[in-house]
Amino acid sequence: MKHLSLWLLTGLIALSSCEQQSQSQNGEVGIIDSSVIIGRDDRKPSPNANTIYTRRAGLLVSHFPNNKVNHCSATAIGQNHILTAAHCFYNDQGLVTTRAFFYPGITEPRTMPRNRFQVKVFHQPWDYYADDDSFKRFYYDIAVAEVDVDGDGFTLGRRVGHHGYWGIRNFSSAPLTIYGYPGDKGGYAQYYQENCNTENFNSYLLSTECDVYRGQSGSAAFMKHPDQENFYAIGVVSGESSDTMENFITRITPDRQKIIDALTRGGGLSSLSGEIERWYSDSTLYKPTSRVLVKNICDRQETLHAAIYSYQENGDWKVEGFFEIQPNQTIELMNSTNPYYRLAVYTPNGRSLVREYTRMLVPGSNGAFIFNEGRVDGAKDKTYAFVTCR
Repeated sequence: MKHLSLWLLTGLIALSSCEQQSQSQNGEVGIIDSSVIIGRDDRKPSPNANTIYTRRAGLLVSHFPNNKVNHCSATAIGQNHILTAAHCFYNDQGLVTTRAFFYPGITEPRTMPRNRFQVKVFHQPWDYYADDDSFKRFYYDIAVAEVDVDGDGFTLGRRVGHHGYWGIRNFSSAPLTIYGYPGDKGGYAQYYQENCNTENFNSYLLSTECDVYRGQSGSAAFMKHPDQENFYAIGVVSGESSDTMENFITRITPDRQKIIDALTRGGGLSSLSGEIERWYSDSTLYKPTSRVLVKNICDRQETLHAAIYSYQENGDWKVEGFFEIQPNQTIELMNSTNPYYRLAVYTPNGRSLVREYTRMLVPGSNGAFIFNEGRVDGAKDKTYAFVTCR
C-alpha cells in the first residue's frame, strides 16, 4: 500500500471573524495549501443553471461552534437524499457538525436559487473515523444524508430531480466527470470537468486526473453507462496527495449500492441482511432553525442594503452587514436556532424601509442605523419583500 501525505478537500470558513479573515483575504482558511492541479487547470464554470447536473449538484454547509462552517459539495441522488464525503460532517478536530444544509444549484453567497434543505440524518461506514490520519481513512470517506423538505414543503427530488448511482464491481479505467464548488473559484461558483482519466487504485478508491481543490470534497464522480446514454455517480471526491500528484475518489462499491438503495427506497439500514459493509446513522445534528430572508422587488429597480442583529453559535449577539441585495434578488440574512433578531434595510439614498425599534451601530459604517425587532414564528422562514422603495 502506498504511504501518502493526504489532504481533505473541505473548505473551512470563518464567518465574520477578524482573526480568521486576517489569515486570508477571502476568509477561507487553508485553501491555497491543498490543491492538486494536474497539468493545466481544465475546470470550467457550469454553463447553464438549468442543466440537470448544475441544479442537482449543490453546496453542503456544515455548522460548528464559534461561527465556523465547512463548505463541501454534494449531489441529489433520491427524493430526500444526497451523496457526499463523510468528512464533510466533521471539523478539523474530528467533531461532528451541529447542523448542516444543502443548497442545490447555488452560484452566489446568501442566495438560494432552488431553496435549501436541512440535513436530518447522515449515514456513513462504521470504519470511517474522523480523527484517523492514516491513508486507509479514505477507503470509507463516503456518506449519504437524508434531508428535510424545503421551506415550501417540496422534497429535494421534486425541486431538482436526482441522479442515479452505480456500484461497479470491476472498474479498470474510464473517463469521469465531476461537478463541485472549488474554493479557489470563490467557493460558491459551480465548476465541472469532463473526461478525466481515471484508474482503479484498489477496491475502495479510484485515482483520477480531475483537478480538485478544497470545497470539492463530496463532488460526485460520473461515469457514462456503456449500455445506456445515462451518466451515473460511481463515487465521491475525497482526498488528494501533493506528493504523488494524485486525486482520489472514494468508490460506491457493490455493497454500498445495496446500502444506498436501502436508504433511498425506504427500507433503511435495518432492512439489510447477510455479509455487507456496516454503516451507522447520526441524527444529532438535526436542530430546527429559523431563517430571515430579504427579497428586493423594489419598484425603482435599485440595490438595497441590509443588516441583521442575530444570535451566533458561540452564544453572542452580533450585527452583520451591510449586505447588498440586487434587484429581483433574495438573500438569506439569518440562519439560527434562535428565532429572535433585529433587521435594518436601506435604499441607496439612505432611506430606511423598516419601522424604527432601536438604533444600532453597524461595523464598518458611520453613525447609528434604524433596526426593527422581529421573531420567526417557530423554526420556519420569514421573508421580507420590499416592493415600494420611494
